[in-house]
Amino acid sequence: MSSSDSGSLQDPAANNRSLWVSDFAAGLRQGEEGIWFSESGASCSYPEEAHAFCYALEEDSFWFRHRNDAIICLVQSYPPNGFILDVGGGNGFVSWGLHQAGFQTVLLEPGLTGARNAKRRGISFVVCSTLENADFRSHVVPAVGLFDVLEHIEEPLGFLRNSARMLAPGGRLYLSVPALACLWSSRDVVSGHYCRYSLKTLLPLLGAAGFEIEFATYLFFYLTLPIFLVRKLRFRAGLTPKGPPELQETKTQLRPSLGPLSIFLRMANKLEMSRLRRGKRIPFGSSILLAAHLKGTHDHA
Repeated sequence: MSSSDSGSLQDPAANNRSLWVSDFAAGLRQGEEGIWFSESGASCSYPEEAHAFCYALEEDSFWFRHRNDAIICLVQSYPPNGFILDVGGGNGFVSWGLHQAGFQTVLLEPGLTGARNAKRRGISFVVCSTLENADFRSHVVPAVGLFDVLEHIEEPLGFLRNSARMLAPGGRLYLSVPALACLWSSRDVVSGHYCRYSLKTLLPLLGAAGFEIEFATYLFFYLTLPIFLVRKLRFRAGLTPKGPPELQETKTQLRPSLGPLSIFLRMANKLEMSRLRRGKRIPFGSSILLAAHLKGTHDHA
């Protein structure tokens, strides 16, 4: 990407523009550790302690790594015209993956633990704020990433409309969410989710917010049945473990030991990536991944 691209950012250390953020957001100030903060904080349904839990797992987890691979593939197929605002970006694992793939990111994370972890990971531009409190200007952001964020929003239509308001003409939205209401379990409850989506429920919501879908697919097809059997049925029977046992079980599931299961997971992920690279959709799965643009503003050239 060229520094002359619309909405591109330069490293403040390189050009001494320490107030670069004022070009994009009115409600931020720079604090210690180089992190930008909004003037007022706000609550978030995502548990703060989950940041540390995920930070210890992400780099070795088949789930986090495959989601990153799929997101990068999607962004390469539908590239932004500048930086990507990674909203609710947590510890910065997705932002770092996109950075490694050559895409510039600005991470927006309301949790201080996540923001600090992202800075520690090497993300240059980290904003500790909610989207509302950051007060981004209208029509200035080249692309927005909402990676497993929308399920934490009680009123998603207003949140999506605010995201659309920030986007520059031709701006893109990249989004992932947990899929299928039939997979709802205690894991969703403790994670602060309000719902799980399907393409049937998600696409009209995006349309009402002013987006036109470019590509939408399910992901993790091979997890649908195991999640239903292990989580959903046990949740329905009231047999779900709580506290440390559940955390340990989650850790084991996201980072299985070497063996036949690990081999199967690598093969399944390879199959999904093969389809995504050829622009093929996956018909079902435990997550949804999509790219969209603002209606009537996208340059198809």
